Amino acid sequence: MAFCDMLMLLLLLLLPVGQALTINHSDQQMQALLNFKSGITADASGVLANWTRKKKASLCSSSWSGIICDSDNLSVVGINLSNCTLQGTILPSSLGSIGSLKVLNLSRNNLSGKIPLDFGQLKNLRTLALNFNELEGQIPEELGTIQELTYLNLGYNKLRGVIPAMLGHLKKLETLALHMNNLTNIIPRELSNCSNLQVLVLQANMLEGSIPAELGVLPQLELIALGSNHLSGSLPSSLGNCTNMQEIWLGVNSLKGPIPEELGRLKKLQVLHLEQNQLDGHIPLALANCSMLIELFLGGNSLSGQIPSSFGQLQNMQALSLYGSQRLTGKIPEELGNCSQLEWLDIGWSPNLDGPIPSSLFRLPLTTLALAELGLTKNNSGTLSPRIGNVTTLTNLDLGICTFRGSIPKELANLTALERLNLGSNLFDGEIPQDLGRLVNLQHLFLDTNNLHGAVPQSLTSLSKLQDLFIHRNSLSGRISHLSFENWTQMTDLRMHENKLTGSIPESLGDLSQLQILYMFSNSFSGTVPSIVGKLQKLTQMDLSKNLLIGEIPRSLGNCSSLKQLDLSKNAISGRVPDEIGTICKSLQTLGVEGNKLTGNLPVTLENCTLLERLKVGNNSLKGELGMNISKLSSLKILSLSLNNFQGQFPLLNATSIELIDLRGNRFTGELPSSLGKYQTLRVLSLGNNSFRGSLTSMDWLWNLTQLQVLDLSNNQFEGSLPATLNNLQGFKLTPEGDAADADRLYQDLFLSVKGNLFAPYQYVLRTTTLLDLSTNQLTGKLPVSMGDLVGLRYLNLSHNNFSGEIPSSYGKITQLEQLDLSFNHLQGSIPTLLANLDSLASFNVSFNQLEGKIPQTKQFDTFDNSSFIGNLGLCGRPLSKQCHETESGAAGRVGADSNETWWEENVSPVSFALSSSISFCLSWLMLRWRQLEKENAVCHCGLYEDLLIGEDQVG
Repeated sequence: MAFCDMLMLLLLLLLPVGQALTINHSDQQMQALLNFKSGITADASGVLANWTRKKKASLCSSSWSGIICDSDNLSVVGINLSNCTLQGTILPSSLGSIGSLKVLNLSRNNLSGKIPLDFGQLKNLRTLALNFNELEGQIPEELGTIQELTYLNLGYNKLRGVIPAMLGHLKKLETLALHMNNLTNIIPRELSNCSNLQVLVLQANMLEGSIPAELGVLPQLELIALGSNHLSGSLPSSLGNCTNMQEIWLGVNSLKGPIPEELGRLKKLQVLHLEQNQLDGHIPLALANCSMLIELFLGGNSLSGQIPSSFGQLQNMQALSLYGSQRLTGKIPEELGNCSQLEWLDIGWSPNLDGPIPSSLFRLPLTTLALAELGLTKNNSGTLSPRIGNVTTLTNLDLGICTFRGSIPKELANLTALERLNLGSNLFDGEIPQDLGRLVNLQHLFLDTNNLHGAVPQSLTSLSKLQDLFIHRNSLSGRISHLSFENWTQMTDLRMHENKLTGSIPESLGDLSQLQILYMFSNSFSGTVPSIVGKLQKLTQMDLSKNLLIGEIPRSLGNCSSLKQLDLSKNAISGRVPDEIGTICKSLQTLGVEGNKLTGNLPVTLENCTLLERLKVGNNSLKGELGMNISKLSSLKILSLSLNNFQGQFPLLNATSIELIDLRGNRFTGELPSSLGKYQTLRVLSLGNNSFRGSLTSMDWLWNLTQLQVLDLSNNQFEGSLPATLNNLQGFKLTPEGDAADADRLYQDLFLSVKGNLFAPYQYVLRTTTLLDLSTNQLTGKLPVSMGDLVGLRYLNLSHNNFSGEIPSSYGKITQLEQLDLSFNHLQGSIPTLLANLDSLASFNVSFNQLEGKIPQTKQFDTFDNSSFIGNLGLCGRPLSKQCHETESGAAGRVGADSNETWWEENVSPVSFALSSSISFCLSWLMLRWRQLEKENAVCHCGLYEDLLIGEDQVG
């Protein structure tokens, strides 16, 4: 009895101590939480508003938001502040001191800074979720000491560095998610020690090296996601041992070798993504054993062979993508029609697949059927079966670039769920079916690049959800003025260029309030540019070039503040370039108005267009000195002022990326500024038919423009001799590639009408054409031997100068030369035999010089008539009528000339000689006068060059 009393007394004495310890423990945890709160700089949701101390109240009785206590209400075991829009940092000595914590969820906030190292002290922690934040720094190794951890998610942050090998110590870990960070180096092999691991997500980092084969020993692994890294090596066959595997995501890496047959053992596999790697070999037949497979993505590899017909056994398959399998052959298996749940089939850009579309596919519940992004792309697939209209579940039908022919099946109108229809780049003919107007859900319609004809159906204007309409590059005709555009309120991209459409542009065009791109060029539209286009506030690109438009440029265009590219070239537009164009300068990159009837000068407001890259106003009637300060256009790449009546000095520039300067056919005067020499990006300098002057001998800067490929100084007043240093023109040493005829066509189209998305062909032109034209100046001296080093030169015109001496034989090294004009100079000696070996030479002119000897008799020279050689009294042989006389030793040409001279001396009287001298003087005077007239009329001697730079419907 006494013992029991003493025990009771002892308990009563210890009770306050226990209470004090409990209160102290609660107070410590409360202080740790308040320390965390002090690191929060923004709490938009107010979730931490009730985190305040209350007198005589414990933490667990205070009902703080997001705090979870144990069953005894004594200790904090969970913190859940997910998706609370918190901003700030996680301070050290805050949450890391709450040792009783089992769950810490701070995901989906805007927390920044580093992960505190003292999180490693949370020995009871089972769940750590910090995903979807802005956390930086490295993953602390200390996390590898939390032995109770089963869930670790640090995805969607800005973490960097390596994955700590210490994480391999987490024996109870089931989920490891480190995706969408900046982690580098290799995947640690030690992760294979996490024997309970079920989910491993490391995708979208910068990991490299191979996939550890040791991961194949993880018996519980259900999902592995390592895609979008820099992983290399082979795909481990050991993954076939993970019999619980359900999802494999390894796409977008650099994995090589075959797909392991062992993957066919994974009976539970539902998702297999191996796309965009470098895998090769055949598609394993064993994959057909994965009967639970729902998604199979193998595209973008180097897989060969045929598509296994056994894939038809995959009854659960919903999506199959073999997109971009360039080496697959054979036909699309008819058996795929047995995949009764297949919704997505993508075999696009697989050019070696052949045969028709299997009819069995038309009975599938497909929502996406893409033969451009699905299959049979660039194949001869015949006509499109009307049975396509049976697949009424389709929302996306992509049959582009499949060489389908015949008419467009009217049965397509049955696909009322269709949102995207692409029939572009085929061989369809006939008219656009009126019934397509029944596709009320259609948002994107692509019928471009076919052989369609007839009128644009009125029914298309009833498609109120339409955002993109591509009907360009067909033979559509008739007026569009009857079309009512007001229903197209969601239209963003309207392209009807390169057809045969006529009539005026409808006023209802102004109702397309969402329109961003409008291409109507290369038609026969007439009338004026409607001022209603000023309502198109979101318009970024408008091209109405190559039509029959008249009137003035509407001032309302100044309201199109988003406009980047404006092309009105090759019409009959008159008047002045309006000042209002300057109000869209903040975005304007291309202004093309060449080939019209514009007058006056350029508006000063254009100098505010600091983003302008292409200014093309050639072939108009603009005049006067440039009022605008072009030096303010620091972004210029193309400047074309050609074929106008501009005058004054060479305009000052300040465009460090300038590639093309075209001032041909104006009245510019003075010397060229040496500052041009600093523009090392310059590839075309065309200044012909002006009154520029100066000595080319002293223009050292000119011959150091290493990128120059087109230099036209013809019909000016330049003098001096050509320096030997002209072989510094490295651009003329490049061997052009591509077809010259194509280049000529592209030149004439693009030099004066480069359009935003067609700027690339201009680059192609400069890869295929090199031209040097110094004709009709006052140049003297000998032709430099070093010009023979310009082996990439295709067009060379030095005619109508005062060059003397012989034609250097080194010119025979210019093997790409197609035109050579040395006429009307004072050249002497014989024609070098090496020139006769230039197989590409299509035009050759050395007329009116003082050449002598026998004309080389070769297959190439036999194609030139006597106009190439006349005016050289000493030349003989075909095609001239004058015969050469051979000596006993077989020497030609020169001996014949000597005998002719003897005949001259013996048979011509002094009176005849005097008469001959008079005729010679008259011819010289006529030649001089002809040069002056030529100067005034801006004649271009190089016919091909005229086509190249002036254009198909323009006259020099």
